[in-house]
Amino acid sequence: MKAWLIGGLALVRSLLAIQHVDCTTQFGPCPDDLRSRAQFLVGTAMYLPLPSSQIAQAYSGLPQVAQVTASRHFPNRIEVKLVLRRPIAVVEGSAKEWLVVDDQGLVFESRSQSALPLISFTTPVEVGTHLAAEQLSAAKMVVAVAEIVGQTVAGKVDGNTLTAITSNGVEIVLDVNKAQNDWGASLQSIWARSKIDGKLMHKIDLRFNGATVSF
Repeated sequence: MKAWLIGGLALVRSLLAIQHVDCTTQFGPCPDDLRSRAQFLVGTAMYLPLPSSQIAQAYSGLPQVAQVTASRHFPNRIEVKLVLRRPIAVVEGSAKEWLVVDDQGLVFESRSQSALPLISFTTPVEVGTHLAAEQLSAAKMVVAVAEIVGQTVAGKVDGNTLTAITSNGVEIVLDVNKAQNDWGASLQSIWARSKIDGKLMHKIDLRFNGATVSF
């Protein structure tokens, strides 16, 4: 009788244990390295409170993870949802290193190399800080320039002036305070025309009402 009871309890416990842990991000299923961090939940009791602190701890120290939540799906599945940061550019740090910034302006990690657009400011930035509103606008402008020209772009901000230099040496000058203006359409038109004409420009100044192009 005792052995039967113990066996019955073990069977009930196994039936009520977590058997599957799913991991998703806003972009789809988690990569294997992120999914594996939550697999410690397999075999734990489904009916106990979710170990939220342990789940959060499993992803702590990962700069690309902005938020972690988990939810039960009876009878035996847990879903872990991660919100990943969206890196848009790298900024030059105080030690001349490259620091990654996300679309909210958070400087969240250092990298030795990156294919993201590069931007530098007169005031150095540090990991864990947020870019000022004007700095974030400038970073997003550099990203937009890179998308339009289809090249690697490096930008530098001096006061209200942003100078973005393409990989083939064209300087594109913008006013950071006019980030909402339709400068992108002007640049796209000028860039497309230069490709048709086969003329390499030296400088495109988009700070004023009429664009100035120098060859």
